[in-house]
Amino acid sequence: MSPIAHAMPDLSDSGCNSMPFRPKPKSSGESDGLDTGFRRYDGWRFRNKDRSIQGTIFCALAMALLTACASPSSHFYTLTQTWAMQSGPASTARIAVGPVSVPESVNRPEIVVRVGTNEVALDEFNRWAAPLPSEIQRVVVENLVQLLGTQRVSRYPQGQITSPDFRVQIEVLRFESAPGDAAFLDVLWTVHGKDKKELKTGRTTLREPLTEKSYDALAAAHSRALGTLSRDLAEAVLMLE
Repeated sequence: MSPIAHAMPDLSDSGCNSMPFRPKPKSSGESDGLDTGFRRYDGWRFRNKDRSIQGTIFCALAMALLTACASPSSHFYTLTQTWAMQSGPASTARIAVGPVSVPESVNRPEIVVRVGTNEVALDEFNRWAAPLPSEIQRVVVENLVQLLGTQRVSRYPQGQITSPDFRVQIEVLRFESAPGDAAFLDVLWTVHGKDKKELKTGRTTLREPLTEKSYDALAAAHSRALGTLSRDLAEAVLMLE
């Protein structure tokens, strides 16, 4: 026997099994530490959960910021009648008011204010509750009902009186607002008869001073100016009647 053969241990005398080594089969679900698929999946799931929480927090913060920076709410104003029922004989005429026209520069929802000789500004947060021609028409009708002592006054052409004895046409040439200063009104008006003939024309020009700068005071000043216009119209109708 060669020296190399004597150096090899004799495994047959040591009681060891001479069968080749076979690894123990893994039981169901057992991991050998190499397969990390489930851990990668769990990590993806938790990362997405974190992102969802972060998104919710971001949305809440954004909503809070938008609420804090929200624009102020708009205020809406109307014109009002200024005359109470007058004593004396009532008019027997049927009267229609319209059409009413206003300058295009003020025929918009926003209140247009005069800020300079040749400059105006639109106030986005202070508006008329209805179109300005409709507001003026309504107030003049309501004032004439009181001044003439009759309910037979309506809008034209949408009113109930389709064949009026007198129809009042109103052309507003100037309707200006200067908060803290005055409300300006310049109106050319015409009274038509049954045959649509012009019976009388007139012009009412007014400056209603303001003692405060609020828009409520401005609307009240315009209402007073329309009250004076309504008085001129009522006098014209009574004279023609």
